[in-house]
Amino acid sequence: MLGESDEIGNPLNSDELGEKGESTFKTICADARLICNSATRDRAGWDFLVEFPLGREQPVTLDKRENPISCLFQQKTMWDHNDRIKFRLSSLERLAKDSRPSFVYVLKVSKESLQPTSAYLIHMHGDVLAKILKKLRLEEAADRLAVNHAEIYLSASEAGIVLTPDGAALKTAIQAAIGSNMAAYEAAKRNELRSLGYEPFAREMKVTFTVKDKDALTNILLGQTKAAVDDMRTFETRFGIKLETGDLTGVHAIRFQPFPFDSCEVVVRRDKFSEPATFKGHIYMPPKVQGADFAARIVTDMFEVNFRGTQFSLNTTEVTLDLPVLTPSVWRKYFLLADALSAGAAVMEIRPGNRAVRSMKHVMNGKVEIDRQELEIGLETSPRLTTLIGRVGASEEPSLSRAQLVLQEEYIASAHAIVSGKSVTPLCFSVAEDAAHQLGQEMRGLHVNYVSFEKDFLVWAADVVFERSAESPNKFTAKELTFREIAIIKPETYAKYLDELRDEAKAEIVMSRELDNEATN
Repeated sequence: MLGESDEIGNPLNSDELGEKGESTFKTICADARLICNSATRDRAGWDFLVEFPLGREQPVTLDKRENPISCLFQQKTMWDHNDRIKFRLSSLERLAKDSRPSFVYVLKVSKESLQPTSAYLIHMHGDVLAKILKKLRLEEAADRLAVNHAEIYLSASEAGIVLTPDGAALKTAIQAAIGSNMAAYEAAKRNELRSLGYEPFAREMKVTFTVKDKDALTNILLGQTKAAVDDMRTFETRFGIKLETGDLTGVHAIRFQPFPFDSCEVVVRRDKFSEPATFKGHIYMPPKVQGADFAARIVTDMFEVNFRGTQFSLNTTEVTLDLPVLTPSVWRKYFLLADALSAGAAVMEIRPGNRAVRSMKHVMNGKVEIDRQELEIGLETSPRLTTLIGRVGASEEPSLSRAQLVLQEEYIASAHAIVSGKSVTPLCFSVAEDAAHQLGQEMRGLHVNYVSFEKDFLVWAADVVFERSAESPNKFTAKELTFREIAIIKPETYAKYLDELRDEAKAEIVMSRELDNEATN
């Protein structure tokens, strides 16, 4: 197989030289104890399948050893004064795109002695693979899809590494190119086939849509409404060659996802003396549209603010009893926001983060109707719960629903009082009269309770000394209550936690709340 047309006066014609090269290649493989299988029809892009023999070099049993190296070869032979090799593009495409290791072995032969003088190994990866893929893309761009008629040239000395024409050199070069892990090699080859030639922002989309006015365009550019698509075209650039892909069809509407113009803090106050609700957010601004009013969109986790000229609107996240699930600190901000919005003259301040833009203030004259009882519970309960979690020393606050926060108000207040060393309503219990005489005047007890979160329990325990009532001998009332510990545990470990705590405290009686069904689901 020659890389160039026959020359008059050559001692061998191209077929004879090609046959000599293939015969020599088989001998070289045999010398290295490599198994060389010829292709019966050279239409798959390769002439030889070269395999390493199975060996016992791997420190594993026979049933666990990996298959040996297996690779594909095209073999080219040329006179030693030449260097440029011509390939049919379709043939090289098949060789290069195979995920297995693939090579071109170039043998240079002396005209005088007809003996090999040097060899070159061209590995189908990296720059060589990129050149082949780029040539294929050029043919596609020119609408020349019959690549079996296209040609591509490689330089043996530039594309390959020089070898002595013997088996030892070939075997060493193959091992160096492939490494010890065939699976890793093939994964890297597949990645090259997917990624070579791409630069950032390689994909491009051109969309045509019609809007009725500038406000509608602003809403689309800010990602607030969808745009009805008139025409859409998609493109991909690889190796600097842009081609239309046509891979997005049947799309009738799109929504833009704009990049933030800036980060910000949004501070909302009921009045200048009240605690503010502070939220982190992002500012989005559309590209400037001539003649359009000023427009901005500020988005936080709890609400969205929109400016259109002098108009202002606020849309809050829907909050139900069960959703969203938030930390107590975030619930505190939610209730502060609700309190401010119910006042009728709350002030919102937007503080841009990284850009030299002044803060914006806006007085919200609208008044929102709020359940005052729930609001007061939320404002009192959320900071108490944050304090309790802080006493645990947790790195992150667990989350809970609005219903869990409000409906567990009494438990949270009791735990906060116990942990803070404040007085609580005395605990008491009664026993049957026939059992009362078996008990002493005092009993060592343990009080345990919990607050359920979405996935966790906040549990607390206190040591209690119960004293028999003088008026009612079968009634015992706590005369001492001392905080013992507070922890965050998983609901399924609650029973075990109680048993361990009882043994540790050597308690004669444990007063604890039974598990709610909802708390363990």
